[in-house]
Amino acid sequence: MRIGAIADLVRLGAPESLPLFVALRHDPVPMLREAAIEAIGKCGSEAEVPVLLPLLSAGSPGTRRAAAEALSWIGGTPAAESIAPLLADRDAGVRQEALHLLRAELQD
Repeated sequence: MRIGAIADLVRLGAPESLPLFVALRHDPVPMLREAAIEAIGKCGSEAEVPVLLPLLSAGSPGTRRAAAEALSWIGGTPAAESIAPLLADRDAGVRQEALHLLRAELQD
């Protein structure tokens, strides 16, 4: 239910929900945490890059993938430079997501 609420807030374009998403980035429930991280990318700006950067080295591959995706939505050079090291991540899914996101960034 909370994941659906996050998706609804993103769809509504409710930027006032950003502090909630930022708070949920450390939630113990992986799917909720990842949805909140992705929501930061969809609703945030370059101001949220420092919030997302530490998540690129999180223990959970899902969290790292969500942070990389969020950074790619925000875009810009800092985001692309932050995603590049994930090409050497220990998790194949994270490496694949990083490659996909960097290719998309180059095509924009």
